[in-house]
Amino acid sequence: MDFTVRIHNDLNVIYFETGYLLEANRSLRRDCEMLFAECARQVGYTIPLEACRNGDDWERLYALLDLLVARSLDESNGPNAMPDPKLAAQTETNLRFSIDRILQFIYRYGDFVNQGNDYYQKFAGIIRPYETGQPCPDILPAAFGQLKTNIEGTIEKFNSAYRMPEVQGSKLKDMLYGSAE
Repeated sequence: MDFTVRIHNDLNVIYFETGYLLEANRSLRRDCEMLFAECARQVGYTIPLEACRNGDDWERLYALLDLLVARSLDESNGPNAMPDPKLAAQTETNLRFSIDRILQFIYRYGDFVNQGNDYYQKFAGIIRPYETGQPCPDILPAAFGQLKTNIEGTIEKFNSAYRMPEVQGSKLKDMLYGSAE
């Protein structure tokens, strides 16, 4: 009876905390989609992020960004043309604002990845005792083994797939502010 009550309580902890992580993930995704829309709108791109991903429309977005930069530098008037300082300053201000917002989002994303990893490490610690030496290990349902596998897989994702080098350290700074090379 104690075993059943204990495992029930532990599984409830995992259930409710994964629910919390799911809602936090949804919130982060909504914020990402809104940030994408705000940034893309500055270059004249109005397609939502999901549609851009599904339609693989990145080249069009990049072309619009290149066009905005070219216009701000007045490159369309020839190689010896003088850039319009007012247009260049406005474009630089808009892009700098977007970069700062993106950087804030990336830091929030990193915090979420760290938090998620911590939670799943905790979940692994919760289920570990049930595998070794606890009474009644033979009566654990097959779903318990699947839960263990899912937790281990998620920890691996947090440690590899979600920790992209592009959003870590100096590589991030090079992407946002330009490479020194």
